Amino acid sequence: MIDFTDVQFDALLKRLHLANTRRAWRELVQRAESEEWSYRDFLALLVTEEIAHRQQTRIARMVRRARFPFFKTIDDFNFSMQSTVRLALLGSALAPDFVTEGRCLVVGGKPGRGKTHLAVAIAYRAIQNGFDALCVTAAELIDDLSAAFRTGRLADTLARYVHPAVLVVDEVGYLTYGTDAANMLFHVVNDRHRKKRTMIFTTNKPLAGWGRVLHDDDLAHAIVDRILERGRLLTLDGPSMRTRHLGLDDPTANPASTQSASLSGDGARISGIQRPEFPEPTASTSAEIGSVIVPILSSIHHSMSTMRTLIYERTHHGNPDETGQFGIYDCMGRVRRWNFDAVIGIGGQGAEPRRHELDGKVNWIGIGPHKRVAAGKRGPIVTFDHFWFRGSNGPEVEKLAPVLAHRIYSRNVRVVMNGLSAAEQKEVDNILALAKQAPP
Repeated sequence: MIDFTDVQFDALLKRLHLANTRRAWRELVQRAESEEWSYRDFLALLVTEEIAHRQQTRIARMVRRARFPFFKTIDDFNFSMQSTVRLALLGSALAPDFVTEGRCLVVGGKPGRGKTHLAVAIAYRAIQNGFDALCVTAAELIDDLSAAFRTGRLADTLARYVHPAVLVVDEVGYLTYGTDAANMLFHVVNDRHRKKRTMIFTTNKPLAGWGRVLHDDDLAHAIVDRILERGRLLTLDGPSMRTRHLGLDDPTANPASTQSASLSGDGARISGIQRPEFPEPTASTSAEIGSVIVPILSSIHHSMSTMRTLIYERTHHGNPDETGQFGIYDCMGRVRRWNFDAVIGIGGQGAEPRRHELDGKVNWIGIGPHKRVAAGKRGPIVTFDHFWFRGSNGPEVEKLAPVLAHRIYSRNVRVVMNGLSAAEQKEVDNILALAKQAPP
């Protein structure tokens, strides 16, 4: 009989990469001896514990790589608010066959109905079934591929979106994209279609309207045709889960009372915030902001700065240029039409911002915007009374504004204008102070 010391036994388990067994075997040996287990029962439990631990570790690793905007499961979804969609209808999308057969799903509906929740939950179930997944907004995907195309790296960047077993493309139609949007999205859809890899899309636009969103009716038709060959459209109705407490979607509600509730902010609770601090800047921008900027329905907290500040992630140089012309290369077209008093451009996190050395830095600040119409561009050219530009030499966002940085980078938020916490607003005010002394 071989007599191993505990240290020697641990060393052998380490060589076999049995991390959980190394932690658990002593306790299991004591239980086995006291409860008089058979050798077979002891070995079965030891192996079962190791497999369960590896499965949990794999799932946690795959969820991190998937870059979900939040974590939701199918059990969290409130089907009672839907008139046509039931859990039974999603049975096939939750099974392994949904991925192995390369099926697709388009989840449509108005903002707040749970489209992203459902897409994330289905992708998470795929991870539980042994597959990998990636979640990305349509704007991020198109911008990433467009930048890669301009620098001759399209094939390498495209592989990132083609490889995962499940790809979630969120928010198709929420923002206006560049003129090459249809080309970029078609590359992804066509390659995944040929390889029978699953795609899930969320959209607030009818499929017939994708051509207008992507600037090419023919390519949009080809994209939808490939998605629906092995896919289906699922439309969510019911009230917005963000503003359900206000009764805005109740056809029997008194319009005057719901409007009063909206303006007063009584009981308002949006996206987990008990009493939102900053209202929507103007009624005209609410429709454009959609689900990117959360509508805030309570009155302004006057002890804070009332300056409407747009904060967004940058991926490359050139917009604005060093003279302070925001939109000179037509980036962020619709966003430039929003009603803001100041803009803070910060470097995003990813391969493209890193390549330009913009990642994680405050790149530029503009205060006091002046807008002029520019022919052929998606939005106005914006100049500023005070313009502060540092580009790749700017201070690090996480050091200057750690709370705001955590919100933007951990949640993969590209654009923020309202709904800031008191701590975030204070950090924004400190950043703006850098530009207030800048020469006009």
